[in-house]
Amino acid sequence: MGYRSQVVLALDAKIVPAFMAMFAKNEEAQKLCTQYADTLDTDYQGEGNWLMVWEGIKWYDSYPDVGAVVKFIEALNLDDLSEYGMKNIEDSDGGGCEGYFKFCRVGEDDNDVESDGWAFHDIAIQRDISY
Repeated sequence: MGYRSQVVLALDAKIVPAFMAMFAKNEEAQKLCTQYADTLDTDYQGEGNWLMVWEGIKWYDSYPDVGAVVKFIEALNLDDLSEYGMKNIEDSDGGGCEGYFKFCRVGEDDNDVESDGWAFHDIAIQRDISY
């Protein structure tokens, strides 16, 4: 069974080449993102941005494929994509990589949520009560 999450990762077209470099280092991460994602849109918003959605995934960074994606997200948070062959980039507001991606994960527990990056304002975590 295992603990499952809903995960969304969106990347601006400007950092997709670095993401491809991550794929070159980890074939399983490539499969996770391109074959096993429940939704893959490689032209999100019509601009070459990538959107990946996983419904009910075991998002454990101890899994090599998930770990590679998590490591990439950590590099984005640190504004350091040098491991992926990309020099430092700044967004139009002078910020770093945060303006070029959005990562959201909602786990099974009510308070288990993660959100990184601030691009793609249409992607957000919403909580409501169903009855």
